[in-house]
Amino acid sequence: MPRKYEFGLTPWGAYFIQAMEGLADQARLNRGRSYAANGNVFRLSIENGVVSAMVEGNYKPWYDVKIAFKPLNQSERTALFRLINDDPMLVGRIAIGELPAELIDRLRNANVRLLPERWNDMRRSCTCPDYGDPCKHMAAVYYVLAQEIDRDPSALFRLRGVDIFSEFKAQKKLIAADEVDLLPDPLPIDLVRPWKTSEKMEALESPGIRTYDKTILGLLPPPPPLAPYDLSAALAGFYKDIDQHWDRILELILPEDELEERTRTFPQARIEIHLFRGEKSSQSKKPFITVIKASGKKEKLSVLEAVRLCLAIDTSEGSPGYRFLHEFSRVMRSIVAAKAFVPDIAMYDAAKKEKRAGGTFMRAVWKPALFSADIRSLFALIEPLVPVPVFIDERAAHGKPTSNASTLKVAKASVAPTKKSRVPSPHSTLLLLASDILSDIVTELRYLPSGVKDISHPVTVALFRNEEANVSSPLHRSIPKAMRSWLSVFDLANSGFQYELVVKNCTEIDASDWGDEDDSIPERMPRYELSATVRQSSTTTNKVKATQEERIPLHEAAQRFGISALTFPALLSTFVPELAQLGSKESVILDEISLSRFVIESAALLGNLGVTVALPKELCDLIKPRAVLTAKKGKKSGNLVSFLTLDSLLSFEWKISIGDRLISAAEFERMVKAGTALVRFRQGFLRLEASEAASMLERIKKGPKPDAFDVLQEYLAGTAEFDQALQEKLAAMLPRTIDGAAQSKAGTSSIMPHGVTSDGIMPNGDIPLPASLNASLRPYQARGFQWITTTMGHGFGCILADDMGLGKTVQAIACILHLKETKSLTNGALICAPATLITNWERELEKFAPSLSISTYYGAGRSHKSADILLTSYETFLRDKEKFKDKEWDIAILDEAHLIKNPEAKRSKAVKEIVASNRLALSGTPVENHLGELWSIFDFVIPGYLHTLEHFRSNYRKPIEVDKSEEIADRLRRVTAPFLLRRLKTDRSIIADLPDKIVVNEYATLTTEQAALYESTVRDCMNKIAESEGIARRGFILALITGLKQICNHPRNYDKDSAPSAERSGKTQLLLSLLESIAEAGEKVLVFSQYVEMLDILRDIIAQNMGAEPFMLHGKMTRTKRDAAIEGFRNASGPAILLISLKAGGLGLNLTEATRVIHFDLWFNPAVENQATDRAFRIGQRKNVFVHRLITKDSFEEKIDAILTTKRDLAQMAVSAGETWITELDNKTLADLVKR
Repeated sequence: MPRKYEFGLTPWGAYFIQAMEGLADQARLNRGRSYAANGNVFRLSIENGVVSAMVEGNYKPWYDVKIAFKPLNQSERTALFRLINDDPMLVGRIAIGELPAELIDRLRNANVRLLPERWNDMRRSCTCPDYGDPCKHMAAVYYVLAQEIDRDPSALFRLRGVDIFSEFKAQKKLIAADEVDLLPDPLPIDLVRPWKTSEKMEALESPGIRTYDKTILGLLPPPPPLAPYDLSAALAGFYKDIDQHWDRILELILPEDELEERTRTFPQARIEIHLFRGEKSSQSKKPFITVIKASGKKEKLSVLEAVRLCLAIDTSEGSPGYRFLHEFSRVMRSIVAAKAFVPDIAMYDAAKKEKRAGGTFMRAVWKPALFSADIRSLFALIEPLVPVPVFIDERAAHGKPTSNASTLKVAKASVAPTKKSRVPSPHSTLLLLASDILSDIVTELRYLPSGVKDISHPVTVALFRNEEANVSSPLHRSIPKAMRSWLSVFDLANSGFQYELVVKNCTEIDASDWGDEDDSIPERMPRYELSATVRQSSTTTNKVKATQEERIPLHEAAQRFGISALTFPALLSTFVPELAQLGSKESVILDEISLSRFVIESAALLGNLGVTVALPKELCDLIKPRAVLTAKKGKKSGNLVSFLTLDSLLSFEWKISIGDRLISAAEFERMVKAGTALVRFRQGFLRLEASEAASMLERIKKGPKPDAFDVLQEYLAGTAEFDQALQEKLAAMLPRTIDGAAQSKAGTSSIMPHGVTSDGIMPNGDIPLPASLNASLRPYQARGFQWITTTMGHGFGCILADDMGLGKTVQAIACILHLKETKSLTNGALICAPATLITNWERELEKFAPSLSISTYYGAGRSHKSADILLTSYETFLRDKEKFKDKEWDIAILDEAHLIKNPEAKRSKAVKEIVASNRLALSGTPVENHLGELWSIFDFVIPGYLHTLEHFRSNYRKPIEVDKSEEIADRLRRVTAPFLLRRLKTDRSIIADLPDKIVVNEYATLTTEQAALYESTVRDCMNKIAESEGIARRGFILALITGLKQICNHPRNYDKDSAPSAERSGKTQLLLSLLESIAEAGEKVLVFSQYVEMLDILRDIIAQNMGAEPFMLHGKMTRTKRDAAIEGFRNASGPAILLISLKAGGLGLNLTEATRVIHFDLWFNPAVENQATDRAFRIGQRKNVFVHRLITKDSFEEKIDAILTTKRDLAQMAVSAGETWITELDNKTLADLVKR
């Protein structure tokens, strides 16, 4: 049965139903249950123990039902209030919607029965003709009463003629006699005199705030039965939806020309804030912003519209009103993004208006989470900037509204407030504006809890549809108070009372009782007691000021301050059950379980709500266990000189560090199995969090004993402790860069120890540059040489990943010369490079190291000659690898090492079989598509360091690429940083004389022929895609993307045999226009395309239209023809054009003669595109380089470009793979991507 037909969902509601079922016929009661659930009880009231109701009738519109419960006699009243006087917290718990079970038990023991035990204990009547008892109308009232009691257990006492709150207050003759509401107003407005806003304002630095949804949900007590779904789960879903959509909701969608006009005029406009207060509610009308332009023209904006506009303009300069809105908008964006806002409930009566029925209504009021110090500090930052608002107050005498504006038609005219007028304070103004924005965001979100089909329930209407909900019906009238009681934990934290909970060690124990070195448990257990005090804050309006600074024990608070002083502790008793006892006791003894729960779980939660928690020192400084790696001498003996000997000379073992003691993993596991989160240990306490302890044990126990690679990774990651001896050994053998330990101590990898250069390398003057090096290295290149030689000297391979054009080749050559001059090149050096770069390597070696002999092993008739260096291509080495299987090298160097990014490729497997004392990988893009590529390169330079590929996938790739874990990404950076050096051209501290690279997007338009071909291709392919799945579907998608690229290029590129004329393609027409301008300027240009056949088309079009045939370079050309094309382009005396295939021209070439680069078609990998661009933008370039990217407008290319831009911004490592990510899109998303 759905919950909306259920009654008695709480123990106290069920208590009432059980009493009725014990007296009445079950069948008759069941008829009443259904009648009540259908909403047939129209009206219900409880006065002096008499229930009056109007229930829908069959023969009349309604029948009158009256049920009179026997009032408590004087003796019973005395017993009731004696119990409450002894324990006032009971009243506080009733006030928040809980009926303590112990109160029922105590009343029963005092012979007080709250509910009738016999029919003659109550009088019943109904005007219906059914003489049965009970009739279905009376039975329906019983169930509605049960629901009333579910939501407000004080109704049980009102049925017996006792208003427990009023009578308790009267009997106690409380100081707080003016206390009316137990719960605060959801939007209190504090009226003050107008103030003067400072004209001098500086842009504020708003502190970042953490996300709050988990904190908010954790603070809420279990929800009462108010809706046909779990309210806590519904709110969790709501905050999840906010997280996914808040940026979209705050985004301003305006045409570009209109946004430019707003950017010019809005910051200079005069801003007026208009606020309203209704006669019975905080807001009778929504706030709005009036924008008064220099011309005098006025514009009315909602607060959300104004915030969107400020965020879109994002300039802090302007009029005082604008500068306030600018800062306020930034604060609200932070609050919404952090999900740092909470709901509250307002209830009011409304007269019948037009289509709306009169009655009692409730609505949700969304507010910033001001219970948090973070959010309060954000508000405090901008309160001084708040301008005086225009305010209309409908709560004036005789019902006439007052205003500080000259007329109620504020959109037409308004004036400055007078000195005598009163307006909302800056804080109240911020609260009203923030609440309005948050309410509008909730409206636009249109969230509905999972599985909800009936959207008419008052809770759904008010909370998630953000509309007024009619709660006049007896079924619903108790919802607002119960909702506010549930949500009041956020407001009661600021209710004018300050609470302090103190935990005190109440047992004097000699230090010797705590055990000796074996950490034995003392015979006498230490005893801790919890006490609580309360005092009124300085903002309290109570007239008795003498008590404001005095701390009162909680059990005396009701006598001094009233019931409201107990409502917040009563709510907190959900998390700290001992608080319920402190209503009647000065202190409570905490057993071990209670102490553990309070210290580990409750203390932090209480702190979030502003409660002061005082703990003794031993409970403040909890000991946390740490995994520690220890080393002892292995079976072999010798001196530790490099990493290569580490594993053979030492044996490693995990232990657990607790304070200054080390225990084994087995001992720690026994401690964890005891199941206590707080464990006494010597003279302190050990904190054992189950999840952390389990994770620690899993890491230690899941694999074999740690080896040298495990030790090194843990050291660099800073995730384990080391004994001093092992730490010193590791520090001594690591390259002199910022190691993991240094980073860990600094707290961030961006903080460098003294003496570290901007590229992170410690100066090392011990290794001089080779005397035979025929080059003057730049400072960063000299440091790179020293880093490589030092790293290899300690037994590690390494990756030099400098940006393209920074001179990786000359640094590698310097290292070979160093080996030669130190007589460490007896077995020679092996260099593997792409075939297109063989000539480049030959020339660089001849230029920079003429003393080295070279054997080029490439081409037909190749032979291996004795030389210092064997230079070969990847493919040649793969074909002839058997000839070198027994050869040992002193150093193996891979150029463009990303070519071994696929670990399953034959090329990768072949080079990883090379036997070499030292290994060096050169690559400007060690990661192009995903992190598995980085693993493959590391598997060459330091085999086994990152463990197996499967281990790397589960421990790094998935957490980083799928789960977006910053923590794991940071760990990977730390464990790889000492062996991977990357410097960027854009860092002026690396190379100050490199010019700028200017990237310009050029947009082409499809011709009529292209557009028709594009749409027919989309239509045909999408039909095939819709009918396929798996590999076939992915194949069709890739075919579609390839086809559309080619159509955007030129119809001939797609159909292979039509005429290659320029007018058939928008791109070729745009290209010719660009080339003519470049030729007139006398510049040289590189034109890249990923399709060789497109280069052929462009060659014919350029030759036909410009009268000169361009140079061409692609992978199908012989080495001789490639070299001739490059030399011809370089040596051309005037303007020249070189057409290059993206892959062939993207590797190693130095073409700084070009000052223009044109990407004719886009490659869906920014790393590849940049690599091609950097043929011109590299060392030796003295002019600015202009990069033109040709994009077809109104096509999928324009949409993909936005994704490419985002991908360029990914820090350090790309995480999506070429075009393959498109194949994973669903059909709708794919259709949206490719449609015009």
